[in-house]
Amino acid sequence: MNLSWSCNIRKGVPYEKKTDPADDPGPAYDLFKRLTENLSRIELADGILMDGARKLSEEAADLLGLRLVLNMASQTEGYDYDLFFRTLARCFYRGFKTREAAMDNYASDYHPAYYIRVNYTFSQFEDFYRTYPAVQEGTGMYYLPESRESLW
Repeated sequence: MNLSWSCNIRKGVPYEKKTDPADDPGPAYDLFKRLTENLSRIELADGILMDGARKLSEEAADLLGLRLVLNMASQTEGYDYDLFFRTLARCFYRGFKTREAAMDNYASDYHPAYYIRVNYTFSQFEDFYRTYPAVQEGTGMYYLPESRESLW
């Protein structure tokens, strides 16, 4: 993929191209539109759905960063994926004592909630499923291979 592509869902056209974004949204548009739609289906609590458009850039950054690290890990013989996933999950974890505190944080932070950054993001990668074979169809973290995000 041409690295000069914009990640802006509204534009998504190469920087060097002189076109109206409405006429040519570029290939990134469809990828980010799908991610926005998928994020918007995630239920935060009791019928409250996540605002996928608001959380898009940070979730895309999480997905891309995780992909890069996992690509590097694949080049290391004997890499401890279990240790990696558990350590990263601890880094993302922030517990809240009340539902109100969690919702206040959600409203003020552009990052997805910590459990989405772990559960949703990790479950987009085959390395996660190889590491944890108990996560399979019918479990809460499982996504069918064709529905997993693949931004690049």
